[in-house]
Amino acid sequence: MPARKFFYFFYGDFIQSVLPPGDDPRRFLSHRADGVLSAVLEAGPSGLGYREACVRYSAGLVDGLIRAGLFRVETGGLRLDAPVFLREDAHALTHFLAGEIPPLAGRLEASLPALHAAVRPLNNGFDEKVNLYHLLCGAVLDGTFFDYLSSRGILAESRVHPSGLDYILTVYEDAPELNHFSNRLLCSCNRLSDGRRSLQSFGDADGERLDFYRFFNWKQAGRVPEAYRKVGQDWDAALGPAAGENPVSRILDAAEQLAAGGHCAPPFLRLLEDFGYCAGGAYCVPVYRRETEAVLQQLFTAVSGCIGEAAGELLARPGLYAALSVFPHGVSREETANELYHIVFGLLNEELAARGIAASPPYRQGEGRYLKAFFL
Repeated sequence: MPARKFFYFFYGDFIQSVLPPGDDPRRFLSHRADGVLSAVLEAGPSGLGYREACVRYSAGLVDGLIRAGLFRVETGGLRLDAPVFLREDAHALTHFLAGEIPPLAGRLEASLPALHAAVRPLNNGFDEKVNLYHLLCGAVLDGTFFDYLSSRGILAESRVHPSGLDYILTVYEDAPELNHFSNRLLCSCNRLSDGRRSLQSFGDADGERLDFYRFFNWKQAGRVPEAYRKVGQDWDAALGPAAGENPVSRILDAAEQLAAGGHCAPPFLRLLEDFGYCAGGAYCVPVYRRETEAVLQQLFTAVSGCIGEAAGELLARPGLYAALSVFPHGVSREETANELYHIVFGLLNEELAARGIAASPPYRQGEGRYLKAFFL
């Protein structure tokens, strides 16, 4: 049987420049892994022996995939150790979610006065829909509400791997039946961050976004797309070809200086313009400052009050987990729930945008749909 093809996604932020030597999971979680994963799926739990896999595909690759969290060894055989969604699972996902999203959106729509009241004091030059997109759809549903569900034991937010990296791996088969769930929902946030400040973009995963986080990883890997050669030249002009020390901090320092009304060195301003954060020497995206924390707390209180119990109950239903292909492998239910919640809040964000409650991000050819913001 021909090998299936897969997409590999990571829940957790890490950039290549700070990875332990040789421990970038992307080295192994690529098309190189597709044949091994296909064989494990075909053989079933423990049906493909570890030694047999090492002979067939090389011990280096198999051990790398175990270390990255795709497989574990049990009774001498390879089992899945991460959620993997196959084309056969599309029906179960669709059936599970049919009719569930509109009622959740309806509850939030009924709370619209409270949501508008929370963001109105921002007075940042952007309307309620844009601010709700970044703060409700992004920072709350893709942030504090995750924490809420995790605190209730419904889903996992963290998994520390032998490398010391903290991420949850999710895999989708490259299949038309699944593309809507894996690539085309508003549930993907990229952040170039130092833990306090972040230049970020939030949208779907239907393409290669031109944002700081993704470009930084391209640069570190030495594979900047030819279409972005000019951006790479501007990057080198600002940071130097080797990027120097603390490139992330240098970029964020410059971005913060400009936000504070201070001087921003021309090479860094040019970068901010290249990446679409600035135009004409000023920010053209929302800048969210520390006082936004109070707004986020109000939004979280409203969201958890009106959909908290319903969302938790939805994700706690046992029927879906037993219907998925990964179930016989004993994959963590909480890690699987992490991705199921991504699907739920991605579909919910699509519904909020369709109802005009939140902004609908524009589609950019080859990049997908997303909007950008700077969080201080």
